[in-house]
Amino acid sequence: MIKTLVLFSGGLDSAVLLCIYAPRALAVSFDYGQSHSIEIEHAARFCKAREIEHLIAPITVAGGSLLDPAQSSPIAPARNLIMLATAASIAKQKGCDQLAIGVTAEDQDLFHDCRPAFLANLNAILQAQGLPTARAPLAGLNKRQITQLAHRLGVDPKETWSCYHPTNDRPCGECLACDVRKKGQTP
Repeated sequence: MIKTLVLFSGGLDSAVLLCIYAPRALAVSFDYGQSHSIEIEHAARFCKAREIEHLIAPITVAGGSLLDPAQSSPIAPARNLIMLATAASIAKQKGCDQLAIGVTAEDQDLFHDCRPAFLANLNAILQAQGLPTARAPLAGLNKRQITQLAHRLGVDPKETWSCYHPTNDRPCGECLACDVRKKGQTP
């Protein structure tokens, strides 16, 4: 049976993804200096409630964080490249056969490293290195479809976190992540 390392932010998309691959899943969250690190706490609680092993991998880059806290845009060049390469190494060490990342149809418009061509090229490199390759089973789904899938899988969106600029541990309601999440809950 295939064992999958799921890149798990603690958000709805990756929570759905984790449940798709459970019980043969292992979760990894990345601490890269994000101002919205509350997502890691949500990820840990989600995994604990489902008895899924959860790893937290710190990532540092020269000059600081993958995301500049003063930056208003959530776009961090090469973030998924760095995370997937790190995850592939962890997956190999943990005996996982593949990686899974929760990129969605909506992500592809804004984030270059969420597009099928990026994943195909990265997988060629990972395969050449003898490392597990990445799957993106949610890539054809929008947020509304993922929210519907979450309900079918028993994932309560309240268990997840999606906000780039929280205030007092509450979603701001205005950032890109909050906006996309609201659209997914619209009937």
